[in-house]
Amino acid sequence: PDGSVLAAIHSLGIYYSSNGDPASFTEVTSGIPTSGFQRIQTASCKTNPNYVYAMYENPASDAILSFWQSTDQGVSWTEKVNPSNDGINMPYPWYCMMLFVDDNLPQQVIVGGVEIAVSFNGGGGWVQGWNSHADYHVGFSDPLNPDYYYIGNDGGVHRYDINYFSATSYELNDGYNVTQFYAGCFFPDSLRF
Repeated sequence: PDGSVLAAIHSLGIYYSSNGDPASFTEVTSGIPTSGFQRIQTASCKTNPNYVYAMYENPASDAILSFWQSTDQGVSWTEKVNPSNDGINMPYPWYCMMLFVDDNLPQQVIVGGVEIAVSFNGGGGWVQGWNSHADYHVGFSDPLNPDYYYIGNDGGVHRYDINYFSATSYELNDGYNVTQFYAGCFFPDSLRF
């Protein structure tokens, strides 16, 4: 809301600008990793953007390297509990690494990989969620019902109720079809795919 921008760049780090102008970005180095990672996923709370979270891919072990929280819009960071080290199955972060924050509760954070989990204390610990389908990619809060979240994974779209997060989800795939291409090759003259 104040015009500042955080940019997470694969293998390079997190960069901050107070106004988003191209020449104004500087690397954030206060406490967070500056090397030894690949993909970075970030998320902030819609109604309290002071709360920002970052999750780093560990390329050496095919898991999450670390999980971080900032309470000052990404200026400084505190390392929190790594979901990979807290019993949550998070392999293949190069493919599936979901992170989002509840719109109104800045300490309520949801992560996903092969499995899904929620933290009610800003990453201080994780509770495994109902596995509606493997490989979580995107999630967001329902603006009309604060208990609902919509989650996208390789099985389509599911609605979760935070009160039953570990027990069940509701599939919303009525008539929805998904196709994923995992490989392809070029035509011999490279003019068409």
